[in-house]
Amino acid sequence: TYYDANGVIQTAAVDEARTAAYLPDGNGNFVSAGPLLLEDAGTNLLLQSEDFSTTWGNTLLTDNVDATAAPNGTITADEIIETTATNIRSKEQNITSVASAVYTLSVFAKSGNGDKRYLRLSLNSAASTALWAAASYDLDDGTVASSDSAGGGTVTSTSIQPFGNGWYRCMLTGNIGANTDLRALVTLTPSSSTYTPNGRGRTSYTGDGVSSIYLWGAQLEQSSTVGEYIPT
Repeated sequence: TYYDANGVIQTAAVDEARTAAYLPDGNGNFVSAGPLLLEDAGTNLLLQSEDFSTTWGNTLLTDNVDATAAPNGTITADEIIETTATNIRSKEQNITSVASAVYTLSVFAKSGNGDKRYLRLSLNSAASTALWAAASYDLDDGTVASSDSAGGGTVTSTSIQPFGNGWYRCMLTGNIGANTDLRALVTLTPSSSTYTPNGRGRTSYTGDGVSSIYLWGAQLEQSSTVGEYIPT
């Protein structure tokens, strides 16, 4: 894939050179990638990157599938809505990871309905609730609100890029030490100021059954940088 001049994700054909590609400058603008977009080979380790109702583990969230236009212009972005229960709430996938390797987790996200909500990305151990590297993102202001780690997890970098129409690409780079049971988490949180991470970097709160965010294009790479989006 690649971005056009307006920041819309386009898909090149097999063996087609990406000669008209643009790159985000971090301020909501897109600048030419030059005569040819080249990047290292990459693999998206997450399954169903655009459908969060399938292979994703689900905790106290409901799905409104294909609810709005995604960053590629198709109606394939899912609305993730919190339930009224009091507990943690998240989407998650597990992979067998390489010990001490650095991974980058990213997702396109947009603020939805109800009260202001934050997105939380976390890399953690599936076996330990006390090991994580995580960050929170303000989807209204388009900022990284905070980052934290515990139990030997390390946050290397965090960033958020605007893509127009309220969309942001949220990115987290880090590792979980020598563990090989990496769990990628996408979590809803009510705010940054009141956030107190507990099991796997998540927090418990009472939902209202209305508040939501939109998600699309989740990606996990064994890399210290984020690559162009790879759909799965």
